[in-house]
Amino acid sequence: MPKLFAPNTNSSELVLALLANLSEKPVQVCDIQQLAAIPTTAYFGTYLGANKETQSSFMVYLNRSYPEKIQEAVFFHEVLHLIIKCEGFPQIKVNLNIASALKPNLLESLGKLRVHFASVIDHHIVFPRMLQLIGFDLSEYFDVQVNQKKLRLDRARVPNHVIRNFYAQQDILVGLEYFLYPEPQRNRILEVFKDKNPAAHACSTALREKVAQTTIKKPTDLFHVAEQIKSHTIKYGEKNAIGQLNLMWKALDIQFVGANPAPPSSMINYLS
Repeated sequence: MPKLFAPNTNSSELVLALLANLSEKPVQVCDIQQLAAIPTTAYFGTYLGANKETQSSFMVYLNRSYPEKIQEAVFFHEVLHLIIKCEGFPQIKVNLNIASALKPNLLESLGKLRVHFASVIDHHIVFPRMLQLIGFDLSEYFDVQVNQKKLRLDRARVPNHVIRNFYAQQDILVGLEYFLYPEPQRNRILEVFKDKNPAAHACSTALREKVAQTTIKKPTDLFHVAEQIKSHTIKYGEKNAIGQLNLMWKALDIQFVGANPAPPSSMINYLS
């Protein structure tokens, strides 16, 4: 198995310097299996990376099953997530008043959905910055992204109408990311997306055209885009009558938490 990436390369030093301009907290690199060993975050075991902020430090989790060059790109990616949080870009929080109406099994899944939604929103900033700043070819990294997304699209068709449309909501959401990939990987994954789920592909394409009308330069721009995406997702659920599953999306609030916030340890943010 490859060793865990050590952030001493030109790209990692660059992104760490950018973060240091915003926060004095140190960054620790950890094996993502530490998260996978916790029942509530076991799903991170297949992720490329994740991050969280505590009172005293930033944690970056990497999947060491990937080659070191992939881990280096993932490290850069995760630190960018931390940077845009420190810059005051909107974050996704759970609205406890709405969430309290969810059934226990749905409430347990809400954290994962929040991570999912937050990642897609952040990626409208993270992917363009990666491509602009990282300083080495990211083809292999985006090839891995495509392969992971193909596995998602290859899942067996779910017979239950409600669950199937809840998954479709997520496919439409993740489909927005595909448009942010470099052209070779973008074309490949969009072709698979269209073949596997043409209806979701059409919805995602239409939403992308709407979102692309906003040039995202400042936190309020991303807030506007996130509101558009959330509204579209909820309307899709209402149209397809997915019931309480749609309440999960309504329980995800888009909030400004202020530049360089210092949340209590119980309010850590995980982003993939």
